Amino acid sequence: MQSAVGNKPGQETSVTEESFFTWVHSSLTDGRLLVSAVHPTLGWGYFLLVRKEGAKPVYEPIQCELAKKGLLDRISVSPSEKLICFDFQPWSKHGSMIGRTLYVAEFDVQKCAITNPKPFANEEGKPFWFDYPRWIDGESAAVYHSTETGKGQLYVYRLDDGSTQRISTNPKADYRYPHGEAAPC
Repeated sequence: MQSAVGNKPGQETSVTEESFFTWVHSSLTDGRLLVSAVHPTLGWGYFLLVRKEGAKPVYEPIQCELAKKGLLDRISVSPSEKLICFDFQPWSKHGSMIGRTLYVAEFDVQKCAITNPKPFANEEGKPFWFDYPRWIDGESAAVYHSTETGKGQLYVYRLDDGSTQRISTNPKADYRYPHGEAAPC
Protein backbone atom coordinates (compact mmCIF):
# COMPACT_ATOMS: atom_id res chain seq x y z
CA MET A 1 0.00 0.00 0.00
CA GLN A 2 1.09 3.59 -0.48
CA SER A 3 -0.34 6.89 0.63
CA ALA A 4 0.47 10.58 0.58
CA VAL A 5 1.75 12.31 3.70
CA GLY A 6 -1.25 13.64 5.63
CA ASN A 7 -3.76 11.20 4.18
CA LYS A 8 -6.25 9.51 6.47
CA PRO A 9 -6.79 5.75 6.92
CA GLY A 10 -8.61 4.41 3.89
CA GLN A 11 -6.91 6.80 1.46
CA GLU A 12 -4.15 4.27 0.66
CA THR A 13 -3.80 2.74 -2.76
CA SER A 14 -2.56 -0.74 -3.56
CA VAL A 15 0.94 -1.02 -5.02
CA THR A 16 0.89 -4.78 -5.62
CA GLU A 17 -1.65 -7.28 -6.82
CA GLU A 18 -3.85 -8.92 -4.17
CA SER A 19 -3.79 -12.35 -5.82
CA PHE A 20 -0.30 -13.34 -4.57
CA PHE A 21 2.20 -12.68 -1.78
CA THR A 22 4.57 -9.72 -2.11
CA TRP A 23 6.74 -8.28 0.68
CA VAL A 24 8.54 -4.94 0.28
CA HIS A 25 12.03 -4.90 1.82
CA SER A 26 13.45 -1.58 0.64
CA SER A 27 13.13 1.11 -2.00
CA LEU A 28 15.36 2.65 -4.64
CA THR A 29 15.71 6.32 -5.52
CA ASP A 30 14.18 5.68 -8.95
CA GLY A 31 10.96 4.51 -7.27
CA ARG A 32 11.44 0.77 -7.74
CA LEU A 33 10.85 -1.46 -4.73
CA LEU A 34 13.00 -4.43 -3.75
CA VAL A 35 10.48 -7.18 -2.96
CA SER A 36 10.19 -10.88 -2.35
CA ALA A 37 7.16 -12.46 -3.95
CA VAL A 38 5.47 -15.66 -5.01
CA HIS A 39 4.64 -14.47 -8.52
CA PRO A 40 2.08 -16.63 -10.38
CA THR A 41 4.27 -17.01 -13.51
CA LEU A 42 7.78 -16.09 -12.30
CA GLY A 43 7.58 -18.15 -9.09
CA TRP A 44 9.21 -17.45 -5.72
CA GLY A 45 12.03 -14.95 -5.76
CA TYR A 46 13.35 -11.45 -5.31
CA PHE A 47 12.36 -8.70 -7.69
CA LEU A 48 12.60 -5.02 -8.42
CA LEU A 49 8.99 -3.95 -8.66
CA VAL A 50 8.16 -1.12 -11.05
CA ARG A 51 4.91 0.62 -10.20
CA LYS A 52 2.82 1.80 -13.12
CA GLU A 53 -0.04 4.28 -12.75
CA GLY A 54 -3.26 2.56 -13.79
CA ALA A 55 -1.48 -0.66 -14.79
CA LYS A 56 -0.23 -3.84 -13.18
CA PRO A 57 3.24 -3.52 -11.62
CA VAL A 58 6.21 -5.05 -13.44
CA TYR A 59 8.36 -7.57 -11.55
CA GLU A 60 12.02 -7.57 -12.67
CA PRO A 61 13.67 -10.80 -11.35
CA ILE A 62 16.85 -10.34 -9.30
CA GLN A 63 19.54 -12.98 -9.84
CA CYS A 64 21.06 -14.26 -6.57
CA GLU A 65 22.82 -17.61 -6.05
CA LEU A 66 22.44 -17.45 -2.25
CA ALA A 67 18.65 -17.15 -2.61
CA LYS A 68 18.60 -20.68 -4.05
CA LYS A 69 19.85 -21.96 -0.67
CA GLY A 70 17.50 -20.06 1.62
CA LEU A 71 15.62 -16.94 2.59
CA LEU A 72 17.05 -13.42 2.40
CA ASP A 73 15.10 -11.26 4.82
CA ARG A 74 15.05 -7.71 6.19
CA ILE A 75 17.02 -6.51 3.17
CA SER A 76 18.43 -2.98 3.43
CA VAL A 77 19.78 -1.13 0.40
CA SER A 78 22.81 1.15 0.93
CA PRO A 79 22.59 4.87 0.09
CA SER A 80 24.61 4.39 -3.14
CA GLU A 81 22.39 1.41 -4.01
CA LYS A 82 25.53 -0.65 -4.70
CA LEU A 83 25.39 -2.80 -1.55
CA ILE A 84 22.74 -4.55 0.50
CA CYS A 85 22.75 -6.10 3.95
CA PHE A 86 20.28 -8.75 5.08
CA ASP A 87 19.69 -11.76 7.28
CA PHE A 88 19.86 -15.24 5.76
CA GLN A 89 18.13 -18.44 6.79
CA PRO A 90 18.90 -21.75 5.04
CA TRP A 91 15.84 -23.59 3.69
CA SER A 92 16.65 -26.44 6.11
CA LYS A 93 15.87 -24.10 9.03
CA HIS A 94 12.83 -22.45 7.40
CA GLY A 95 10.46 -20.94 9.92
CA SER A 96 13.01 -20.29 12.68
CA MET A 97 13.69 -16.67 13.56
CA ILE A 98 16.83 -17.55 15.53
CA GLY A 99 20.18 -18.64 14.18
CA ARG A 100 20.16 -16.44 11.09
CA THR A 101 23.42 -15.19 9.57
CA LEU A 102 23.87 -11.55 8.58
CA TYR A 103 25.39 -10.73 5.19
CA VAL A 104 26.65 -7.86 3.07
CA ALA A 105 26.51 -8.28 -0.71
CA GLU A 106 27.05 -6.30 -3.89
CA PHE A 107 23.87 -5.07 -5.56
CA ASP A 108 23.66 -4.12 -9.24
CA VAL A 109 20.36 -2.35 -9.92
CA GLN A 110 21.00 -2.24 -13.70
CA LYS A 111 21.63 -5.99 -14.03
CA CYS A 112 19.15 -6.90 -11.24
CA ALA A 113 21.79 -8.98 -9.45
CA ILE A 114 22.93 -9.67 -5.90
CA THR A 115 26.48 -11.04 -5.89
CA ASN A 116 29.49 -11.70 -3.68
CA PRO A 117 27.66 -12.24 -0.36
CA LYS A 118 29.91 -12.11 2.72
CA PRO A 119 28.72 -13.12 6.21
CA PHE A 120 29.51 -10.62 8.96
CA ALA A 121 27.56 -11.86 11.99
CA ASN A 122 26.63 -15.35 13.21
CA GLU A 123 28.30 -17.27 10.40
CA GLU A 124 28.09 -20.36 12.62
CA GLY A 125 24.29 -20.10 12.90
CA LYS A 126 24.30 -19.97 16.71
CA PRO A 127 20.78 -20.31 18.18
CA PHE A 128 20.35 -16.63 18.99
CA TRP A 129 18.50 -13.76 17.37
CA PHE A 130 20.71 -11.84 14.91
CA ASP A 131 18.68 -9.46 12.81
CA TYR A 132 17.65 -6.02 11.54
CA PRO A 133 20.87 -5.06 9.72
CA ARG A 134 20.67 -1.42 8.58
CA TRP A 135 23.21 0.93 7.00
CA ILE A 136 24.82 3.73 9.02
CA ASP A 137 27.72 6.11 8.40
CA GLY A 138 26.83 6.23 4.71
CA GLU A 139 27.54 2.67 3.79
CA SER A 140 30.71 2.13 5.74
CA ALA A 141 28.95 0.24 8.54
CA ALA A 142 25.84 -1.75 9.41
CA VAL A 143 24.06 -1.68 12.75
CA TYR A 144 22.22 -4.83 13.88
CA HIS A 145 20.43 -6.46 16.82
CA SER A 146 21.63 -9.61 18.63
CA THR A 147 20.43 -11.54 21.68
CA GLU A 148 23.65 -13.57 21.99
CA THR A 149 24.51 -11.93 25.33
CA GLY A 150 21.03 -12.50 26.82
CA LYS A 151 19.22 -9.24 26.14
CA GLY A 152 18.95 -7.75 22.69
CA GLN A 153 21.92 -5.47 22.18
CA LEU A 154 23.00 -3.31 19.23
CA TYR A 155 26.26 -3.89 17.38
CA VAL A 156 28.06 -2.12 14.55
CA TYR A 157 29.95 -3.98 11.86
CA ARG A 158 32.52 -1.85 9.98
CA LEU A 159 33.18 -2.90 6.39
CA ASP A 160 36.65 -1.36 6.07
CA ASP A 161 38.32 -3.45 8.78
CA GLY A 162 35.71 -6.15 9.54
CA SER A 163 35.44 -5.10 13.17
CA THR A 164 32.33 -5.47 15.33
CA GLN A 165 31.57 -3.36 18.39
CA ARG A 166 28.64 -3.32 20.81
CA ILE A 167 27.14 0.17 20.84
CA SER A 168 24.12 -0.24 23.09
CA THR A 169 24.83 1.29 26.47
CA ASN A 170 22.48 -0.55 28.84
CA PRO A 171 23.16 -4.31 29.05
CA LYS A 172 19.79 -4.81 30.80
CA ALA A 173 17.79 -3.16 28.02
CA ASP A 174 16.47 -4.96 24.96
CA TYR A 175 17.14 -2.80 21.90
CA ARG A 176 15.07 -3.57 18.81
CA TYR A 177 14.51 -2.42 15.23
CA PRO A 178 17.51 -0.17 14.58
CA HIS A 179 17.35 2.24 11.64
CA GLY A 180 20.17 4.09 9.94
CA GLU A 181 20.30 7.74 8.97
CA ALA A 182 19.58 8.94 5.42
CA ALA A 183 19.19 5.40 4.11
CA PRO A 184 16.31 3.62 2.39
CA CYS A 185 14.08 1.46 4.58
